[in-house]
Amino acid sequence: MKKIIINILILLVLLFITDFIFYIVQYNKYDWKENFGYNFKNPQVFNTNINDYISDLFLASDLNKKKSPIILFGCSYAHGFNLKYNQKFGYKLSRLLNRNIYNRALPASNYSFMYWQTTQDEFYKQVPPSKNIIFLLNLDQFRRSYVYTFFPLLKEFYIHYSIKNDKLILDNYKNPIINFIKSSYIIKTFNHFYVNNYISNSKNYEKITDDILLYFIKTRENLEKNWEPYKGKINFTVILYETSKCDFKKLLEKKFINNGFNFYSTTDLVNEDLNLPEYMSKDLHPTEAAWDLLTPLIAENIKIVD
Repeated sequence: MKKIIINILILLVLLFITDFIFYIVQYNKYDWKENFGYNFKNPQVFNTNINDYISDLFLASDLNKKKSPIILFGCSYAHGFNLKYNQKFGYKLSRLLNRNIYNRALPASNYSFMYWQTTQDEFYKQVPPSKNIIFLLNLDQFRRSYVYTFFPLLKEFYIHYSIKNDKLILDNYKNPIINFIKSSYIIKTFNHFYVNNYISNSKNYEKITDDILLYFIKTRENLEKNWEPYKGKINFTVILYETSKCDFKKLLEKKFINNGFNFYSTTDLVNEDLNLPEYMSKDLHPTEAAWDLLTPLIAENIKIVD
């Protein structure tokens, strides 16, 4: 047993040394000191404190409390990163539809964060029951659902699930050895390289779209379980914000619709190039002009129930 432990320690030391050399070849030791860090016990996982959402949760409209509100999920696009309160998609949509909107989107996140929220009791204390759910999807979220960290340089782990027998299994963040290995720059770089190649390979489109769909089905199941009077009545809409061609869009759309979801793509609504400076800021987020263009069309086409 001692020999096994010693061998493991030797391997970990060798990994650390190799990792450090690999890092400074591409960057330098000052970057390493500034940016890099290893996780062991109780690692910081990207926003697993559900109470952190209170600062970002906003009641976008108080115009009609009797109508079923809309719960908005997504990443920085839906959150309204770098936009003022009244410039955001949620605010504009609430005014056009004359109903309250709860914004549960989080910058840099993806649909795994949506699912995770609906597994937390605190979510249901903060968010009222609703028949209307909107998820704003963008193309980078496919990558984010598979990687350990947003970028290889970042210290924080993502909320990451493995899929086994149509079940979402949350990663074990309590194993210090696994945490150390997954924290290494080499492993994270390989993870990102593998994921980028995986999602760009057409042979994997069937599996990728199945994985995406599973998060939404399981989220809906969680909501229906906790909002039992709404079981079978939740109106769930997915909107794909398409800034470049999504090769498996038609396959994904078919699967969503066949499983009782509504699906829209921005390319179905407008012909304008959403990458133009008018619509996309320098930090690669939609501008207010983009939402001024899209929101009326979304409001016109979206199905909302009371």
